[in-house]
Amino acid sequence: MSNLRCINCSELFERIPQVPNQVYCSKVACQKERRREWQKQKRKVDQDYKDNQYRAQRAWADRNPDYWRNHRENARNSTEASDLEKNKSNEVHKKKVPQHPGNKLRKPTWNGIEEGVFVLKVLDKPKHKMDVWIIELTKFDDS
Repeated sequence: MSNLRCINCSELFERIPQVPNQVYCSKVACQKERRREWQKQKRKVDQDYKDNQYRAQRAWADRNPDYWRNHRENARNSTEASDLEKNKSNEVHKKKVPQHPGNKLRKPTWNGIEEGVFVLKVLDKPKHKMDVWIIELTKFDDS
């Protein structure tokens, strides 16, 4: 058997002998894309198919008149609940940054940090999250 490259995910796959013109692999996402493309093409060339699809969608919409209103409301409620959970989680994880006793901020600029040169000291290297470092910034005194 020859290996082909899937036109959806670009991964190599082995062609099924019963499908000589196969261009999609068997992954679920690739098969969904294959069906979506087939329907798109079918609607372009087959007017009866296009009309049947329209009538079926119209009948469904008539049977479910409040679907989109309910869907938007559920999505809004879900988003609000998710935002509340995120805020609670953020409050738990926020730690107050200890103020260095010798560091008096005189001219606050962006986020309360005075412009200038700072010394960065790594206090704790990441253990679980690879992109999180605990550091201490100290104003560099050049005098």
